[in-house]
Amino acid sequence: MDTLDSGSPGQPGRKSGWEATVDATLRRLGVPLEASVRDADTAVAQGFAAASVVLGHRVLEGGNPGQAIAAFDGAILSLQGRRHVSLGPLLAVAHYLRGVAYEAKGLTARALDDYTMALVLAPEHKGALAARDRLRRKQHERRPGDGA
Repeated sequence: MDTLDSGSPGQPGRKSGWEATVDATLRRLGVPLEASVRDADTAVAQGFAAASVVLGHRVLEGGNPGQAIAAFDGAILSLQGRRHVSLGPLLAVAHYLRGVAYEAKGLTARALDDYTMALVLAPEHKGALAARDRLRRKQHERRPGDGA
């Protein structure tokens, strides 16, 4: 696997603690780590987005959905307009987690939009599918006059 990792100081090719944490978190979130991006600008955007997703995930787990949304916004914005197949899973996870953060803030319409976008990018994303279907059921239950 090709990586852009220059290694830890004094140990070329060996990942630093932060890089190992980013990789482990992305693996847990289902993001493949193949670094097949060849152009430098896209590779930098991918690295920034990956770090932003990990930061947002940590902040969200810490109970601050507002700050998490800002981190996920950064990840999504850095990847927008980039047409590389390996970026799709990372972008899908960013949308899914931003949806989780929006839902935690009570912004269900925005959450639903992000869950839907995550499924456009990764149709098999189980978390996004379950969350989207759950929110749709809630919306349907709230609609008055449906004859039920």
